[in-house]
Amino acid sequence: MCGNEVHTGSIVMDPDIPGGVYLCQVSDTVSCGACCGLYNVSGLSRDGISPLLERRTQRFAGVDTRNLNTILSFRLWVEDNEPQARPLPEFHHCPYIGLIGPNASRPGCLLHPLGNDGLDLRGISDYGGLACRTYFCPTHNQLSTDIKILIRSAARDWFEYGLIITESPLIQAILDASGDSPVCWEDKPVPDPDFCLEIVRELMDLKQSWQYRSDAATGQIHYFFNDKLYVRPSVDYAAIGAAPAPYDRIFQELGSRFASIQALREAEAVMANFLKRTALLHP
Repeated sequence: MCGNEVHTGSIVMDPDIPGGVYLCQVSDTVSCGACCGLYNVSGLSRDGISPLLERRTQRFAGVDTRNLNTILSFRLWVEDNEPQARPLPEFHHCPYIGLIGPNASRPGCLLHPLGNDGLDLRGISDYGGLACRTYFCPTHNQLSTDIKILIRSAARDWFEYGLIITESPLIQAILDASGDSPVCWEDKPVPDPDFCLEIVRELMDLKQSWQYRSDAATGQIHYFFNDKLYVRPSVDYAAIGAAPAPYDRIFQELGSRFASIQALREAEAVMANFLKRTALLHP
């Protein structure tokens, strides 16, 4: 954190951060590397990406960071030893994402000065040092302070957090389906605060397990940059002879594709039950 900080509960508010709530590095086990293409890997899963990051981190520990050639050789090692096919081919995946922190327990930049005795090596990355230092994803400005704090607090680990925190259009679509008095999405007393955390965790689980996708990887990866290079397509209801679903925006943001009307009805039931469970739908 930097600048003039204000505490809201256990969250530190920083006016120098867009939207006031820092979303990138949250705790020892929770962080987001989505803007660096962390999730843009083949066969995306927690069990698949964790060992990949561990191997990189161990390898980078032996790199002489005062020698540019050894740092560039590390990149070549990554490219030679990991699959380079990307679900979103033009979405850059940085080879210098690894595990950081005292326990190497969350994703972060291996080139960051905090891990290199104050030496900032981020200029070597494809994005360049300036972008790495100054970029903040749209969620910082697109979601309210209360919602961002709730998501930060609910995250159980970095994998689920990074998959959901950039999904501001999906979260907004759910909010818009919530009626006039959402229970867990406002800064007001609730009967059971733990219930609200569980609601967000159910949303995280729903996003990861959503079975009505044409492609599991591209449905989970969110390309949120302003150039709109990869936009999730509209749901093709005409292909199955159906009218648009009442949850059309939510279904689109989940990357949905339905093989039959029966599959659509099943998905509608799942979403209706989720929204009722969260107390977001009102008569």
